[in-house]
Amino acid sequence: MGNSLPDLCPQRGLPKTISQRFVYNQPTSLHMTRAFWSHSQPTPLELCSLEGNVLFKVSPAAPEGGTRVLMDAAGVPIAAMQGYTLAPYLATYLPMDPHKPDPTRPLCYIETTFRLLESRFEMELKDERSGKFIELRIVGLWEGGTVYFYVNRGMESHKYCFARVSPTKEGKKIKNKLHQPYLLEVAPGMDVALVVLVCGALDEEFVKLKSKDKHRYDVGDDAVTQRLRHRHVGLPDLDERPHRREEYLAKAAKMLGI
Repeated sequence: MGNSLPDLCPQRGLPKTISQRFVYNQPTSLHMTRAFWSHSQPTPLELCSLEGNVLFKVSPAAPEGGTRVLMDAAGVPIAAMQGYTLAPYLATYLPMDPHKPDPTRPLCYIETTFRLLESRFEMELKDERSGKFIELRIVGLWEGGTVYFYVNRGMESHKYCFARVSPTKEGKKIKNKLHQPYLLEVAPGMDVALVVLVCGALDEEFVKLKSKDKHRYDVGDDAVTQRLRHRHVGLPDLDERPHRREEYLAKAAKMLGI
């Protein structure tokens, strides 16, 4: 994206992902609590605008664990989300229908890679009209710096920045980066609920990176985890994404001279 710092750009025509209710005609700014998705308080955690208005809530975890849910200000469920570790530093988060969470039918895939001095996020949104996939990414370190979210348009990507995360003045005074609050700004035309969920996933992986728990990168042997691994570490021709399989088969045919 070059060395210049881009402005947030109004978005138009992005595929519907979480909810059109949270696609606004004006910029939206929120005070964010680090690691808000796995908060430990017994009541819902509130995410507020700069004016102090509650925009979203995150459900408390049930005593026996379970999937967290993003809710609106009135407590109406918007989306559930569950994360799956696929390999060291690699994870996929699945936003789902909050009323019937089904990991085999996610609303989208939030894919992250977190290593020391490396923060990566990737999401593909399918345009149902054209059949093409739109790729979302970030640039910048999640570890307390300024991070830009953008639509991948190659050399033109700087014109498609739809959100920005930056440290607050109060947060800069806190030495422990796991406790630093941050500011989230979202451009008009972008699904704010989607961006909040992405921040939740990135926060979870940041916490995992900083954790000393030796089991934090254990990979489950459940069917969902194994299926998701094909998106990254499985055989390319088994990738569940049809367009990725087509790309692989086309490359293989070219190499074989077919």
